[in-house]
Amino acid sequence: MSSCRLCLSEQIENEIIYETKNFYVVPALGSFIPYYFLIVSKQHINSMAMAIKNSDLNKEYDKIKNKIIKFIKNKAKSDYLIFEHGDCDAKQTTCCVCHAHVHILPNNKKIFNILKETLGKPTGEVKQYTQIKNKINPEQDSYLLLEENNKKFIWKNKIILRQYIRRLVSEQLGKGSEYDWKRYPYHENMQKTITEWLKYKN
Repeated sequence: MSSCRLCLSEQIENEIIYETKNFYVVPALGSFIPYYFLIVSKQHINSMAMAIKNSDLNKEYDKIKNKIIKFIKNKAKSDYLIFEHGDCDAKQTTCCVCHAHVHILPNNKKIFNILKETLGKPTGEVKQYTQIKNKINPEQDSYLLLEENNKKFIWKNKIILRQYIRRLVSEQLGKGSEYDWKRYPYHENMQKTITEWLKYKN
């Protein structure tokens, strides 16, 4: 049996609130705010750049993403933030779980400029996930993806701390070390997300 937490298992299946043929949605473990989601590939693969290989998969992903954005804007009255730590090498990853997943959560405080100051100019901008391979080699390169204001930026092969974006957002919210999902799982916020999602008509 796989030891990957995000591979379909009895635990994860009990948390799934939405799914399609190739992806499922769960509340993020370590939801330091409510309405914090993960979009997860059903395929055990290291990054969404590898998982979203064609326009049909990209359309499927975008449909899920837009459904979550609509929910966040309605329930949290907030803008949103999307990010991914995409990694090609499970042995040398800055990602905590080497299984393709994207974070999407309420956030009104932009972090693009922080990343630009700390990581330098992004390697490039993409319109959709199928274009990431035009900026990097998913089989060899790691990347950080940030989506704000409907713009998606890629930073290639940057050495960053684990849970780097979670650290930044947690700091902005005044929550300090509560970014660490292993120490602060925030099960109560996960349950709130599940309950509100199941009641919501979208």
